[in-house]
Amino acid sequence: MELTPNMIGRLCSVVMFGCIPLIFLVLGLRGRTPTPRRLAYLSLFCGLMVFVVPEIVLKPFPEHHSTVLISSGIARVIMSLTGIVLAGIALATRRSSDMRALPPIAGLIFCVLHLFAGAGMTIMGFIGKNLQPENNSASWDYSSPDGKFEVTLPSRKWEVVNFANLNNKAGFLHRGFPNMKAVVQSVIENQTEQDFDRIANSFHDSGNENTIIDAKDGLNAADQRCSSFIGIEQSEGKELFIGYSITWCAERKVVVVILFEGVFQMKSQAGKETERQAMKTAAETILYSVR
Repeated sequence: MELTPNMIGRLCSVVMFGCIPLIFLVLGLRGRTPTPRRLAYLSLFCGLMVFVVPEIVLKPFPEHHSTVLISSGIARVIMSLTGIVLAGIALATRRSSDMRALPPIAGLIFCVLHLFAGAGMTIMGFIGKNLQPENNSASWDYSSPDGKFEVTLPSRKWEVVNFANLNNKAGFLHRGFPNMKAVVQSVIENQTEQDFDRIANSFHDSGNENTIIDAKDGLNAADQRCSSFIGIEQSEGKELFIGYSITWCAERKVVVVILFEGVFQMKSQAGKETERQAMKTAAETILYSVR
């Protein structure tokens, strides 16, 4: 991990916020016998740890840190539940030490907040783990029945389907999260490279209003002439992840047009970014593999 000034700043903030709960931990551990006051201090330590987030040093919600989020989230849930129990005992026995109710009540409140934060972190970790880019070792190749083209699918989660409402040569649907699909819109035979350029230009002209993530014109992964686009489209107030590729298979003299679409389901920006990365990886595998 590269130690950048931004990361050093985040690390310093973690250390600074960590000093406050550390004080209550020291106060709670002083002495040999458990007293309501010490239990309340330990409860405050468990609750105030909600403000100590070392995970920010790793940047929140990246796909390859999902295991860290899950482990940390579970640890926080256990810590907050322990703090809630300690606060309850301190409240029940506080009269024996003439202690006010404020410390255990404050500890209880912070522990409940910590409980929700830990549960949310655990959930985001599992979501991020499910959204990790497809394992290329599990990819598979689809060959059209007439032998006109082949395309690589990212994983076994992609299945061949027949979209009844689309006039396509083949359809592919991602069984899982995020929501993605691809269709072979057309396979045009007896085409020249000039025909390919004409078709590609017509697609580019129709997509000028979309936000561009990536656009290429050259050779694809199979050394075939390819013109492609990946971007974001605004449709009925919603964002759609879209892509297309026009590929000229010189040996077969066919032009293959493939469309890709992904529907965002996450509401948060962090969740959408994770979806976007997963969609981009899948789109590049499919659109750049036609041969």
